[in-house]
Amino acid sequence: MAPGKLTDREAEIVEMMLKGHSAKSMARVLGIEAGTAANHKRNIYAKLDIHSQAQLFDMFLRTL
Repeated sequence: MAPGKLTDREAEIVEMMLKGHSAKSMARVLGIEAGTAANHKRNIYAKLDIHSQAQLFDMFLRTL
């Protein structure tokens, strides 16, 4: 979706977000704090210049 823009962890978070995971759910699966997952989401949004998960889904669908 954004080659070279996201770290491996951020790409993993994006994949989980697209599968419908919440920050709390991602944290549990990845063994991190929910706040850390939320920080990753915030960084992803900034790097992709988006403001919501809906925009992330739209961006993903446009790449298909």
